[in-house]
Amino acid sequence: MKIVAQYDFNGGKNKVLTQYANELAQITQAIHNINAAQFKTKVSKNDDGENVILPR
Repeated sequence: MKIVAQYDFNGGKNKVLTQYANELAQITQAIHNINAAQFKTKVSKNDDGENVILPR
């Protein structure tokens, strides 16, 4: 998985970066370690009638 956006309200991002840098690094690493392909569950049939897993 990857982080595609960040939301900053009222300077909160800078506060998190300065006061909780270690925790943020752990969270970021945990997100990057997730293999999103394992959790794709939608199964459809293609034109040949074969089952395929489609990204959402």
